[in-house]
Amino acid sequence: MKHEFEVKIANLDQQLLRSAAENSALPSSLQECSSMVIQFNEKKSQAEAEIEMLKSNIESCEREINSLKYELRINSKELEIGNEEKYMSVRSAEVANKQHLEGVKKIAKLEAECQRLRGLVRKKYPGPAALAQMKLEVESLGRDYGNDRVKKYQGRPSVHSFLVCQIFHLIVCRSSIKRTNN
Repeated sequence: MKHEFEVKIANLDQQLLRSAAENSALPSSLQECSSMVIQFNEKKSQAEAEIEMLKSNIESCEREINSLKYELRINSKELEIGNEEKYMSVRSAEVANKQHLEGVKKIAKLEAECQRLRGLVRKKYPGPAALAQMKLEVESLGRDYGNDRVKKYQGRPSVHSFLVCQIFHLIVCRSSIKRTNN
């Protein structure tokens, strides 16, 4: 039994030595773990700071993207309005050109009709005295002319008075069309 006790004591001594060695290693191991925890916490704080900075950058970029989208919408609306104005301007010019061409056609038609009527008047009344008389009649009709209507010729109707009225009416129409086109 003594031998058994000695073996047990030797085993216990070895365990005690191992435990003492482990205990002496524990503070350095604990210090290493503590140091690692401190480094981990520092790295965690740095990572969180970087995450916050990146979040701030993302928010700033999103605001800039929204601002650029807004500017793009404004510019596209302005372009759309400019295109519409251009279209309306072209359309207006086309209408004005069409009206001008119609006016030119009407003037040409009226001038042809005037020439025809002058020819008829010359056949009816040859000579400068007759033309002077016709001019006086047209001028007197012009003074009596109101609201774009020729007042009825006083006296009995004749071919001459009809032609004078027609010429006067064509001259008035021609001058009003020229004023409209100018």
